[in-house]
Amino acid sequence: MHVGMGRQEGVVLPDTADRRSIGAFGTELIFTTNPDALEERLNTPSVTVHVDSVESARINEPVSAFVIFSGCTPSKNATCNVSMHFRVIRPDGRQYAATPAMEVWRDKPAPTSHRLALSVDYLKIRIEPQEQRGRYLVQVDVRDEVSGKQIALEKPFVAKDN
Repeated sequence: MHVGMGRQEGVVLPDTADRRSIGAFGTELIFTTNPDALEERLNTPSVTVHVDSVESARINEPVSAFVIFSGCTPSKNATCNVSMHFRVIRPDGRQYAATPAMEVWRDKPAPTSHRLALSVDYLKIRIEPQEQRGRYLVQVDVRDEVSGKQIALEKPFVAKDN
């Protein structure tokens, strides 16, 4: 998968359940089992980034959910403030977990034009042996605190034995 926020060679990318934009503010929800490698890739300047986003995880294998974003609105101090709230829904439709507000980007300079940034905080999910196998749905509400723009994203993964 290649991740690009909002535009790719001047073309606006269509919204999907896990990637949306409002004007210049673009967000994408991604899963990884190797957060260090993801951070390294995103720290390398590029318009697009190759991301090995996972679609399934073995029981006891941690999956990390990050938000990649671009185009936040700077405050009068030239910093951005973006937050997120996660919810995880179990295969039976009941809520598995929910988080308080977490930092995507707080009091930091806005990423330069067409530069992708990785959320500072992330959600780590580990399905334990006694828990349900099947399709879990991760939902995240991302909010640009300066502009008030809010984007809801969701993405599933499958928990399996092997």
